[in-house]
Amino acid sequence: MKPVSFITSIFFIVIIMFASSSVATFEINDPSIVSITTVSSYEVHSPITITHNSDFNVTYGFPGNGTKESPYLIEGLNISSDTKCISISFTDCYFEIVDCILIEEQTSDSSTPSE
Repeated sequence: MKPVSFITSIFFIVIIMFASSSVATFEINDPSIVSITTVSSYEVHSPITITHNSDFNVTYGFPGNGTKESPYLIEGLNISSDTKCISISFTDCYFEIVDCILIEEQTSDSSTPSE
């Protein structure tokens, strides 16, 4: 299979998966292997608000120590919110947000006329 055809095929598979009722992500480490991770493998989590360095570990228990060599790791979470899924301010720690699903839920606004 030509590389362009393979990429096009993967693109259509992704579109079909997103059009269905379940969401999936694809990790392609080798052109001959496709790994599917389903939403159910992510931990459902409430929105995260961090306003102090200690919130990473004390409040939420994220692994790491906030240094460049060992940043706090926010990983594998499924967060839905009608505002911010993750808010981090007033910190000087290193952190990484990896492999998370963040969904902003749309709310109807009565001040906006419907079409």
